[in-house]
Amino acid sequence: AAALPRQKNQVILPISSLKDTEIYATNFRQGEKVALIRHTHAGPFEIPILTVNNHNKEAEKVLGNPIDAVGINSKVAEQLSGADFDGDTVIVIPVNNKVKIKSSKPLEDLVGYDPKDVYAYDEIKVDKNGNKHYYRKGIEFKPISSEYKQKKMGEVSNLICDMTLAGATPSELARAVRHSMTVIDAEKHKLDYKQSAIDNGIAELKSNYMGHITPEGKYSEGASTLISRASSKVSVRKTKGSPRIDPDTGKYVYKYADTWTDKDGKEVTPMAWSKAMYETDDAYSLSSGTVTESYYADYANKMKALANQARKDSLVSNAGRLEVNASAKETYKSQVHSLIDVKLKAAKLKAPKERQAQVLANSIIKAKIQSNPEIKNDKDQLRKLRQQEITKARDKVGASGKDSKIRITPI
Repeated sequence: AAALPRQKNQVILPISSLKDTEIYATNFRQGEKVALIRHTHAGPFEIPILTVNNHNKEAEKVLGNPIDAVGINSKVAEQLSGADFDGDTVIVIPVNNKVKIKSSKPLEDLVGYDPKDVYAYDEIKVDKNGNKHYYRKGIEFKPISSEYKQKKMGEVSNLICDMTLAGATPSELARAVRHSMTVIDAEKHKLDYKQSAIDNGIAELKSNYMGHITPEGKYSEGASTLISRASSKVSVRKTKGSPRIDPDTGKYVYKYADTWTDKDGKEVTPMAWSKAMYETDDAYSLSSGTVTESYYADYANKMKALANQARKDSLVSNAGRLEVNASAKETYKSQVHSLIDVKLKAAKLKAPKERQAQVLANSIIKAKIQSNPEIKNDKDQLRKLRQQEITKARDKVGASGKDSKIRITPI
């Protein structure tokens, strides 16, 4: 998907003197409105829309003119599904007459909620083998693993998505969001996520908003709307070799892997995992029927049709030949000069320094992982570490700057 105009990924940093409605963001215009979106977010109530204030004295002193960071206060970070100032990033999108983003006030039941205050352990015991055991209110619980956390976050994200589309009440959404906030911090802070599921009635919410009968006639509480089902895994017959293009439809035509007979004489068909949206010809087959889903279904079907047409066109004998328009070449001469002779040349000059920065950052990351192997199992922490070290390395070797990337502008 194409980025919205002038959107940027930015690290959030704390500036306590900023108002709840303000952001220090020197990459954006003084006084303009911007929306902040953190992945994953639960709904419009987790999307603050703020006014750029680049005259804040504290921020000017602490941050200066950062390339990859913005300043907000802790209350705004709390609205961003409880974001921390330890490397968390947001997408910052200017909001104007052309770009409109839905936002709403934070859910009342989420104001001031911190899962660490509710579900953190209050005692640790170490057994004779050196293993740690975590207790909360005298009851032992097992902390979540990194891999299982990703699975549970996927489940609760799908739940919130489907609840939102189905018109769940604010109090119901708050229950699901509180649980998602607990799960996302459960590994780092050793939180009792299972008790959170009980306290917030997650089983009931799943039954009410995700319970459905599958096409095979089975009851399921898995993803139930087009948006949550699009990327869900489906088992399909395994293919082999490269596909050919059907000249009439533009669709791929595959050869299937050969079946084989197991030791019991049973014929086995090789299967593989795919995604539901990829396998269906009509996105409406994944929809539960809501109006919002129809927008996504229409768009997906248009993209599928475009892909089919593009593949059909690629079979034409002269496909790939580009004609040069002499008039256009002269009209856009200055733009070509700007892109090729100025921006591309400047970016190429930065390439050796970028390679140097990557080598430096990787060596530091490797050393930190060796001294603290647990980092390797925490995908979020590892991602933040890489982002922080590459930024530092680029600054150190001089690989940062506006000329390190080719920016294609409308004019």
